[in-house]
Order: sequence, then C-alpha cells, then structure tokens
Amino acid sequence: MNARKLQLSFAFTLGLLALVGMLTLLGTWGSGPALAQAGTGTIRVATTGNDAPGCGGTGNPCRTVQYAVDQAANDEEIWVATGIYTGVQARAGITQVVCISKTLTLRGGYSADFNEWDPETYLTTLDAQGSGRVLYITGDISPTVEGFRITGGDATGLGGGWWG
Repeated sequence: MNARKLQLSFAFTLGLLALVGMLTLLGTWGSGPALAQAGTGTIRVATTGNDAPGCGGTGNPCRTVQYAVDQAANDEEIWVATGIYTGVQARAGITQVVCISKTLTLRGGYSADFNEWDPETYLTTLDAQGSGRVLYITGDISPTVEGFRITGGDATGLGGGWWG
C-alpha cells in the first residue's frame, strides 16, 4: 500500500471513530444516556409502571410522577393515569410527592390505557400521607397542573401547616 492510500485510510478511520464517539455522547447511538420518553412531547405515568430508562410510552409508563417530571423537557406534558400516587422525596431540604422546577403540563385523570381524559371518572390522587408537601413548585416557571386530587400534605415547620 503506498503512503497516500495509507494516509487516506487512516484519515477515514479516525473520522469514523470520531463520528461514532460523537453519536454515542449525544445518546443517538450505543449506550448513551437513555431518558424516559423525553423529547416525545408526552410522558405517561401509571401505578403499574416502572421507573426505568425509556419509560413513558403507552405500553411502558413510568411508575412515579416525580421520575417523569425529572425526565421531562421544558414544555412537555406528563399524563397520569387513575390511581393513588404516594411516596415523598427530599429536594433541596424540602420533602414532597412532586417537585416541579420547569415549565411543563402535569395532567391527572387519564384512563389506565391513556385513551380517555376525564378527571371525574378517572380519579388521580397525589397523597403525601402527612409526610411532607404534596406539590412544590419552584423557580421562574409557568407549569400547568390539572386533574388531580391533592391530599395529605403537611408543611409543618416549612412555613405552612397540615392540610388534610
């Protein structure tokens, strides 16, 4: 092989490796970061779901509202199926079921298959069970929250009180 062909082969190989590396880092190839259906416009949540990378579709919803919120991009929607959602977690020293720090739409009241939205028929409850706040919204954002029954919050010692 002459020197010119060797140089071209070497340059081609380096370019190909650079492309594969870039695609992997961007998560579009290989084992790059997998997020819950982020970027699709809608992330779904159901009590039967599983909080795992790639969750959020109709057939593989996420399990917790907070996981879906964490994975969502700005201006996306999170659809939450009928059921009771509990389990508080701490964020920046504040304990709540859901902490929202980005502009998104959080909508409860969906049927289990996400084909219907009727909050009166498909009751969706966020319940802190007296262990913290139910919903905490922070930052210069404009979220929309609708279709939920919010109960069991306790903000004692956090500048609030108990709301049953």
